[in-house]
Amino acid sequence: MLARVRLAHVSLLGLSLVIGGGAGLLVASLQDLPEVKALEHYRPQTVSRLYDKDERLIATFYSEKRILVPLGSVPASLIRALIATEDARFYEHRGIDPKGIARALWTDIKAGRIVEGGSTITQQLAKVLFLTPERSLRRKLKEATLALQIERTYSKDQILGFYLNQVYMGSGAYGIEAAARTYFGRSVEELSLSEGAMLAGLPRAPSRYSPLAHPDIALRRRAHVLGRMAKLGYITAEEAERASGEPLRLSPKVEERHAPYFVEHVRRIIEETQGASALYHGGLHISTTLDLDLQRAAEEALIKGAKAVDRRAGWEPLDPETPLTELTGPPTVGELLTVVIDEVRPNGLVVAVGDEGGFIPVHTMEWAKITDPTKVFGAGEPVQGRLITVGSEGSPLRYTLALDHAPRVQGALVALDVSTGAIRAMVGGVAFATSQFNRATQARRQPGSAFKPFIYAAALDNGYTAADRLADAPVVYDDPVTGEPWKPTNFEKTFRGWVTVRTALEHSINVATVRLLTKIGPSTAVEYAERLGINPSLRPYLSLALGAFEVTPLEVTSAYGVFANGGIRVEPYAVQVVTDGTGAVVSEHVPSPRDALSAETAYLMSYLLQGVVKHGTGRVARRVGRQVAVKTGTTNDFQDAWFIGYTPQLVVGVWVGRDDNRSLGQGATGARAAGPIWVRFMRHALKGLPAADFPVPGSVHFLEVDRRTGLLSHDGCGPTIREAFIEGTEPTRPCTETTIQELMRRDLG
Repeated sequence: MLARVRLAHVSLLGLSLVIGGGAGLLVASLQDLPEVKALEHYRPQTVSRLYDKDERLIATFYSEKRILVPLGSVPASLIRALIATEDARFYEHRGIDPKGIARALWTDIKAGRIVEGGSTITQQLAKVLFLTPERSLRRKLKEATLALQIERTYSKDQILGFYLNQVYMGSGAYGIEAAARTYFGRSVEELSLSEGAMLAGLPRAPSRYSPLAHPDIALRRRAHVLGRMAKLGYITAEEAERASGEPLRLSPKVEERHAPYFVEHVRRIIEETQGASALYHGGLHISTTLDLDLQRAAEEALIKGAKAVDRRAGWEPLDPETPLTELTGPPTVGELLTVVIDEVRPNGLVVAVGDEGGFIPVHTMEWAKITDPTKVFGAGEPVQGRLITVGSEGSPLRYTLALDHAPRVQGALVALDVSTGAIRAMVGGVAFATSQFNRATQARRQPGSAFKPFIYAAALDNGYTAADRLADAPVVYDDPVTGEPWKPTNFEKTFRGWVTVRTALEHSINVATVRLLTKIGPSTAVEYAERLGINPSLRPYLSLALGAFEVTPLEVTSAYGVFANGGIRVEPYAVQVVTDGTGAVVSEHVPSPRDALSAETAYLMSYLLQGVVKHGTGRVARRVGRQVAVKTGTTNDFQDAWFIGYTPQLVVGVWVGRDDNRSLGQGATGARAAGPIWVRFMRHALKGLPAADFPVPGSVHFLEVDRRTGLLSHDGCGPTIREAFIEGTEPTRPCTETTIQELMRRDLG
């Protein structure tokens, strides 16, 4: 009772001070008031959204999670719930409510504590938009004055719209729409009476009344809101009782991380071009080139393919200093755990999982070709396993794990629209959560033989034909860097003698390619590679023929797109158009195609690279079931594996390797390590697309030639092939016994 008397005295004293000194303070307080007409141009911080090419949401960027919504989309029941709870006389007062203040004062006196504020919705809006959160009489006077000005300037519905889009609703949600999606996983216009009442009760104390953090308190708060609605006649007592009895059906929408490497790539672009403030505060609508369906297929293909390569490489002991998994609770099935070996048995490993026991059976080690753990492992070593079963509590070996390890093999996949350069899929690694390094755009790796097509394109553009012959025989050059003799070798460590240009490319013959490079000149090859899109840091060395320099998967894939696009170079791009919160276009991609190769040379390259599928290192691409042009690449010690190929519509590059540059394992060639990933993705990507052939320029003609000599087909020759030639470059000599003998004499000479 004494506390209530004291509170009454304090409250009455405060009221007296307001009345007695209000005039003087009011004059002083109004000196620095903001102009409320600024609300006409006010744009609250809103979420920027990133969409794929079909306007499917990929990601959001924000510092305050806010999604603007018109008042007309907010259910009338939710608006009534808010008014009943926060400002019952909202439509009667002019910004401040003396009756409300008196009622709140009396309620506080009776309760012996502050339980009701008395601020109107308009006052709350003034506070959050224009004032600091300080608690002082000066600030309250400013709040009241601003509220009166707001009411004179704007309609009640406009004020409600401002408030509902501005107010903080807890759990990082600003505004009613973000709150609806945060707590119920739906838009505000889809909410029921009970759900709207739940949200209407949040602004007073978002943390305390949060249904996620305090469901019991939130339910009581909802009942209070519904009771207020019934008391004011907005709903019947029966409706209030029924809504109060509904269970709390929360469905917080967890934002999926779609295309994380691509999203991060776009984030960097937008920050560079529009600024971080626009991205996180400006409510940008970012339309990108990504195809979410292709992206999902790309991620699945890369992860499965990289894991297969990883498994084939076999078991690799962990560093003895590898930290063990620290458990903060019971582990979940499927979780990868780093544990310590307590005992090695012929049938498996006894391990310590936290404070409990676990077992890794020998049959889970088949992929690592381990049949007797006692010959491989030792007690006290760390080992990794994926949890597969959990036994009863208190059992000696409660957990069963399968031998596994964290990803060692990484990879990248890029898919581009041939005609525009639009990025349709981009995967920069097997696990964004553990490594945000985007290997598609940031990893510079040696391309190996995947660079050879640029050399052959330069040769074809400078008078060579697919039927011309190259010597595949031992040769020694002086290394221009070291000055030492350099003797290039072939992957198979053998030589084929004289081969056609086609055979040299189809079988990726190193020595023949080096000889071709010496004939056209390394500087010419560099010029053509840069013209097609390879970075301008190449050096004119003969080691270009072996791909002994570094490129990114994006740039080399884009360069192959020139062949597919009839010799026209288009820059790869990710962002199509950006609009601001008002819908105005602030940025739009404008294509700038340019001629990089003649259409004839581009077609000849596509025709040659189709031969890589039919007869050469890219046979795995036959599984696609379409006409495709491809090239493989493998570097020394199997450190890098490449598979790049295209149709007339889509060009796709795949790289597989390890960040530490260690070998992928014996036999991990481009065809074997990267090829299956490319095939898996392309089979999905080409579904529904009509089969298409590369358009043949009018000046390209086809002739049957002898596959071995490149001479015109004639009776008595060996196997032939239908070869493509630019008009005027066709062979004129037939394959006869005489011409073959002449070739042999020339070869020997």
